[in-house]
Amino acid sequence: DHYDVIFVDQLSANIPLLRLTGAKVLFYCHFPDKLLTQRETTLKNIYRVPIDFIEEVTTGLANCVVVNSEFTANVFCKSFTTIRNPPQVLYPGIHLEAYDKDVDHKDESVKILETSKKVILSINRFEKKKNIVLAIRAFTWLRDDKLVDPTEFENMRLIIAVHSELNRVAMRAGLKTHTILPDSTKAPSESAQVIFVCSFNEAQRTYLLSKAFCLLYTPENEHFGITPIEAMYSKLPVIACNSGGPRETIRNGVTGILCEPKPMAFAEAISSLVNGHHDRYDMGENGRFHVLKTFSSDIFIDSLENLLIKLVAEPSKAIHNPLIWLSTMELYKQANDAFFEDDYDEALELYNKAISLDATNVEYLLKRSATFQKIKKNMDSLADAEKALSLVEGKEGQEAIAAKALLRKGIAQFELKEYQAAKTSFDQSKELNPNEKSLATWLKKTEVQLEKMAPKPTSASGTMSNNTSGSAFLSQSRVRHEWFQNESFIIISIFIKNVKKETVDVYMADRSVSVTIKLPTGSDYSLELDPLAHEIDPKESKYEVLSTKVEIKLKKANVGIRWGVLEGEDSLVGSIGSTNDSSVLSYPSSAKHAKNWDKLEKEISGEQEKPEGDAALNSLFQQLYRDADDDTKKAMMKSYTESNGTCLSTNWGEVSKGKVETKPPEVELKNGLSDLISMSFYVLKFPWDF
Repeated sequence: DHYDVIFVDQLSANIPLLRLTGAKVLFYCHFPDKLLTQRETTLKNIYRVPIDFIEEVTTGLANCVVVNSEFTANVFCKSFTTIRNPPQVLYPGIHLEAYDKDVDHKDESVKILETSKKVILSINRFEKKKNIVLAIRAFTWLRDDKLVDPTEFENMRLIIAVHSELNRVAMRAGLKTHTILPDSTKAPSESAQVIFVCSFNEAQRTYLLSKAFCLLYTPENEHFGITPIEAMYSKLPVIACNSGGPRETIRNGVTGILCEPKPMAFAEAISSLVNGHHDRYDMGENGRFHVLKTFSSDIFIDSLENLLIKLVAEPSKAIHNPLIWLSTMELYKQANDAFFEDDYDEALELYNKAISLDATNVEYLLKRSATFQKIKKNMDSLADAEKALSLVEGKEGQEAIAAKALLRKGIAQFELKEYQAAKTSFDQSKELNPNEKSLATWLKKTEVQLEKMAPKPTSASGTMSNNTSGSAFLSQSRVRHEWFQNESFIIISIFIKNVKKETVDVYMADRSVSVTIKLPTGSDYSLELDPLAHEIDPKESKYEVLSTKVEIKLKKANVGIRWGVLEGEDSLVGSIGSTNDSSVLSYPSSAKHAKNWDKLEKEISGEQEKPEGDAALNSLFQQLYRDADDDTKKAMMKSYTESNGTCLSTNWGEVSKGKVETKPPEVELKNGLSDLISMSFYVLKFPWDF
């Protein structure tokens, strides 16, 4: 017989064989098996490596994976990193008829449980992770801290439907205990405070759920937990740990109380019910309605049927032959390695092969889209991004992948100079996942391009006043930036005065830097360096806002490497300190390529005649300014500006005392350089404008 879909529960090992039949497989993963095993020894860890690998591979062969809670879905994604498509959530249900039975008071096993006391119930398997001891300690805390009246406490009984191993814990706490075995006929005395019921039967369960005052559910990070569902349907308020599946099944303050896994917290929750701070009857009614609406077997069957119908209608995504599937995974891994090594032609060939075997794998398509972008095939990059988006758009649980597809689509549109369309894609990506890596950088780059395309405002009169303050019209084109490097850092200086720290936004990634500064005019200055010539360490990089500039220090990922350029492909890469030339400092420059000014000076001097007249003077001024310290540069700037270009001084101590007056030109040189520096003179070219 041919089956359209085969339902597999719990264990994935048989999925490859079932796929060979041509049927699709829906796998119900209650919890990754790799997380359930204890790994106390090195040998056990080694032994589990191939088993864990097989579990992940076989689970990935399922056409559809469903889990029992959102909590389990998150654990699944973290545990199985190679499985790209997140699982869907299908909550288990209970057969309601099994809990609608009347109590059989004639049953002998029920008679020995009957009591007039207020029963606090705990039902769990006896496992360490179930943390049943928490119930005993909370009950003890209730007594010791007098959270309820002592008389009220004497009228309470904790019944633990589990093995009696914890009997000693209760006795050490000064509690009177009694153990009921499957063949017990003796009822506990009325003074017994803790009752252990081992291997309870259905009649006993029915009685306990109908009699109990509330249920304590003590496991932490439980993947789902069916017991709270049974209790809520039986109109019992549930007190549970505020973690794992119970956060989804129990409505805090409505059908139960979620609290920290501490005896005091559980004891206070019990007392709030006993003392009437919470209405247990309202909680009981709310709990029953909640189960009817969400966790009945009918709801489960309907949801499963919808999944199966949808699965049958979808084209098969996985490979019928598991060996071919493993081959596809290997191709994908090799393609990623080639991409990382910047061998984009090899990466593209391998991605093509992987996609030919699995054409609807979203991750493969997005990786190939990125590869197309690297080799400037932007139309192909856009096509892959759009196809990937069509496979996941609008599907529940696929928001993060859709955000990544929209980001790739926007990048392709940006490279095609479709800036408005790119911004729309980036905005849509941001709505789905605001934390998508590199999204902020691309948004800024797009906004800068759109701002450049915007029409420039014109003056109403067609003229502009000459005495307008220069700073008021500071534009991006007039902002200067320079960079230099040492063994460990790349230092970028952006020369804008009096910038407020809150107006500076610097984003640093492994291979990019994005800077946005609000200018006095209200417009933004933007510096986008993407990609940087080499990788940096964003965590160790920083920036500082100074009075005259914004200084950015980028920590080199590879310390000691000398960058030949700041941005783009670096064919001049070297090692600082490896040659005689490398000991020469890189002077700051707005260009992408750092210049060795000493070497350049030698080359020029060897090929050209020495400058004369004003050219020689300008050359000298440039040399003075370049090699000067900050005080000397300030003195030269102030003296030249205030004297209307008739005076240049390097003495900040003198110049800082007052305004430098305008003086007529005096060009006679008597004592060489020393006279030239101190005397007044007239020049035609700004000496530091080079």
